[in-house]
Amino acid sequence: VISQQELSQQQNPQLFSEVSSRINQTISEYVASNLSEDFEGPFPKGTNLQKVTVTGKRVSLYFNEALVYQTVRQPLIDELKGRFAPLISPILPEAEIHIYASGRELEDYIPGLYNPPGVLPEKLKPPSKPLLIENVSFPAPRTSAGLYGHYMCLWHSHGWYYDTKQKRWQWQRPRLFTIVEDKFPMSFTIPFLMPMLENAGAIVFCPRERDIQVNEVLVDDADGKANPQNGIFELWTQDAWHEDAAPGFKNGLSPYPDNINPHQQGHHKVAETVPDKPTAFARWTPLIPESGRYAVYVSYNAAPDRAPDAHYVVYHAGGATEFRVNQQMCGNYWVFLGHFYFKRGLHPEEGSVLLANDSSYPGTTVSADCVKFGGGMGNIIRENTISGYPRYLEGSRYWLQYAGVIPQLVYKLGFKGGFGGPDYVEDYTSRPEWVNYLVGAPDGPNADRSFPGLGVPVDVSLAFHTDAGIKDGVVGTLLIYRIKDQFNKDVFPDGRSRWLNRDLADLIQSQIVQDIRAKYSSTWTQRQIKKRDLAEVRRPNIPSALIELLSHQNFDDMKYGLDPRFRFDVSRAIYKAVLRFIAYEYGYEPIIAPLAPKFLSVTTTAPGKIILRWQPQTDPLEPTAVAEGYILYTRKGKDADFDNGTYVTETAYELAGLEPNEIYSFKVSAVNQGGVSFPSEVLSVYTGTGNEPRALIVNAFDRIAPPEYIEAENYRGVNRHNGDCGVPYLWNLALTGEQWDFNPKHKFLNNDNPGWGASYGDLETRIELGNTFDYTIIHGSAMKRAGWAFDSVSDDAVRAGIINLANYKVVDWLLGEERTTPPPPWRTGPGAPDKMNYEFQTLTPTDQKIIRNYLTQGGRLFISGAYIATDLVNSPIARTQDKQFLERVLKCEWVTNNGSKTNNVFSVPGSLFEPQGIGTFHFSSGLGEHGIYGVELPDSIRPAKDSGAKVVLRYQDAYFDAGISYAGSGYRVVVFGFPFETIVSEQVRQELMSAILTFLAK
Repeated sequence: VISQQELSQQQNPQLFSEVSSRINQTISEYVASNLSEDFEGPFPKGTNLQKVTVTGKRVSLYFNEALVYQTVRQPLIDELKGRFAPLISPILPEAEIHIYASGRELEDYIPGLYNPPGVLPEKLKPPSKPLLIENVSFPAPRTSAGLYGHYMCLWHSHGWYYDTKQKRWQWQRPRLFTIVEDKFPMSFTIPFLMPMLENAGAIVFCPRERDIQVNEVLVDDADGKANPQNGIFELWTQDAWHEDAAPGFKNGLSPYPDNINPHQQGHHKVAETVPDKPTAFARWTPLIPESGRYAVYVSYNAAPDRAPDAHYVVYHAGGATEFRVNQQMCGNYWVFLGHFYFKRGLHPEEGSVLLANDSSYPGTTVSADCVKFGGGMGNIIRENTISGYPRYLEGSRYWLQYAGVIPQLVYKLGFKGGFGGPDYVEDYTSRPEWVNYLVGAPDGPNADRSFPGLGVPVDVSLAFHTDAGIKDGVVGTLLIYRIKDQFNKDVFPDGRSRWLNRDLADLIQSQIVQDIRAKYSSTWTQRQIKKRDLAEVRRPNIPSALIELLSHQNFDDMKYGLDPRFRFDVSRAIYKAVLRFIAYEYGYEPIIAPLAPKFLSVTTTAPGKIILRWQPQTDPLEPTAVAEGYILYTRKGKDADFDNGTYVTETAYELAGLEPNEIYSFKVSAVNQGGVSFPSEVLSVYTGTGNEPRALIVNAFDRIAPPEYIEAENYRGVNRHNGDCGVPYLWNLALTGEQWDFNPKHKFLNNDNPGWGASYGDLETRIELGNTFDYTIIHGSAMKRAGWAFDSVSDDAVRAGIINLANYKVVDWLLGEERTTPPPPWRTGPGAPDKMNYEFQTLTPTDQKIIRNYLTQGGRLFISGAYIATDLVNSPIARTQDKQFLERVLKCEWVTNNGSKTNNVFSVPGSLFEPQGIGTFHFSSGLGEHGIYGVELPDSIRPAKDSGAKVVLRYQDAYFDAGISYAGSGYRVVVFGFPFETIVSEQVRQELMSAILTFLAK
């Protein structure tokens, strides 16, 4: 034992060396015997002690980077010091222990957000940021504690690319478990993460096409009115506009060879701005090939004398949405305004974009160039061929050429090619350099950091991937960051520390793992927070991180990853982490946006007058996610879109003055200072004139779910062939095709034959349609044609007693593909969820009680859905009472859940449908038809024994019973074993509904 006095007095290098050596040996042996088997502490796998130094009382322990593969917080540091102190004190009493990893003291690895009180972190003190886009029509107060005024760059993995070595277009990753990584992350970012960030106020940029619309219309300033092949471009007050010499977009050059930048081939028009009332206009009216949802992008030539508040108006099927766009930024580039619904054809009043010359900065100018509607198909030529795929599936390198970036700064950086040829390398280098291209000097592209760029003050860039790896159990979440940049410096060009990258990666991983463990499984694997020399984190000159969420090669991970509920929760976790990172850097307290309202109902109080009610939804993970107000969105008619919304502060809202003969639809979002929630389900109403009978539609289809899995010895995988394909949220963007290799023993050979999990690619250019939560209008439209008025309500509101079914002569219970669904990963045993919280039961005990009471009082019920009987008889939580309800109340029996393969149906002679003369009809199958989800497992049902019920519909391919009717015992029922809303013919729906209502109303 060496005393401190002896050590300080003797100034003996040999003694110092001996003390250090003894401590080194003691600590090394201890660490080696206490290593973790995974990546969590106190000593993650791979941790080792590199050296010990002793200076007086100070003992410094230097470990390798593996020690900080885990998140570092003060309790971990205290635990480590508490473990080391008893080992060191017998050798060197009163030692002060300092612990380092990869040359940095552990306290420095704690993100500033988690610093102990009194420790002042590095703070970003930026100048006020210019705002690129302002949605003037947004009805709610602007967020002050969200992401308003901040900018994000986000991309989802790789993409379809041209391999110059194999001379073909292909994915960069293999098709596994029905997905490919080049598509899979976009099933998180496009429907979930991007909208969450934007709902919080952020402006989000993506280097890949973000619109899944395969149609595209370009209307350029040079197109004019003479030949409306694409649409019409018009100038009002012609003399106010003149052609500018600076470059602009040129239409008609597609497809583009490698050396063509379409944003530099044409010209643009400019007009001087005026205050108040505009005096000049430009209007782009597209010839829309097919009604639907289209992204709108505008391009213009940016210059210092441009208006920072150029006034754009998008006229769409829901009205007019106004924007102010800063034309001093982001010129000669596709600037995304939003998604809008447009009707087929030329419709200037509800299908155009207008630019006016009014501005708060008179004397500046506005630039009118091209407007792009829709995502479109790939149009970049590689070795005399184009991809043949929708543009949203292609890699970044092609979209960025189409978007007008300078290749020598972003992707033409002199690489030889490497794996997959030059396009492969150009794709992954283009994404981070594009971030720098947006920002500009001093953080410009690394080929020329002085390049002025597009002037976008990006705060954060995120690369979203799913890492490779196979193991028994969940591989889990890895975060990657990089400290040293292209020039081996650890500061950004603007002087900030690149250790911000570690903080960002830490916050994202911590939030993801924390939320998954809270909602799904406490054993979710937290992998490393790891420094790696990857372009996507080395090249950006702003804080950046790379997310490897889970392993797309590992079946147990994919049981989570294929579940849209999991995708929502992970995306929300990433959004929250980004918000907390930015809020800390800018010095404000973040507030998390609320969840969507629930218990929605819309009821008629008089012709043309209704009342809407809803309730807020709490978030058990986030106490700040509390609604302070709501946005009520309204849609008038069927082939239309929602308006910009009305801000309200109460949970009930009366509307009068509705047209009595028109169907109106509504949805509600919650609002607070952090942002806007996703919308509620959509409910519709037709008030009628007061003379019509009235029905109630109960929307009970709120299920989103993954496909069915199959687990057997040497046969495991995703059972889309003859199982439940699940229900996507809106769309399934990840699908490539059915899995064809189910043997876990089969090894990876190459991307075309990757072994276990290998899947087909026949569906990868198509989109599987999912739950839009907007089906009451389909049922209601058929009712209206039959002469009935209707209200609608969510099933949750019925269960809560908000609506009394007895007030309605007929109730239409809409079940769609509702089915009892377990949480991921759909299994018991190791890795199973902590709680088996089954969701989406078709008819809960409360539902059954309410329906039974309604019918015994003389009620009339129409109920349709793919799993009504299956769920009541064969669900994991089915009870004897459920089967009895099916047979004694609904008067039918379950036969099979494989009622039909063709989904063709005919009416039985002598049934209630015979007077209508209804022949054979079809309901949606496969990935979906005519804008409605597909049904893969319709129920076959038959009349319950001795019930008096009758068969009214049969499936054509096997003559199984598809629908029954019952009249007697004081009530009437019609049951369909498939969802009514999926019948593809509107005329057939109207005829069926008319017959059903006539039968029930007797």
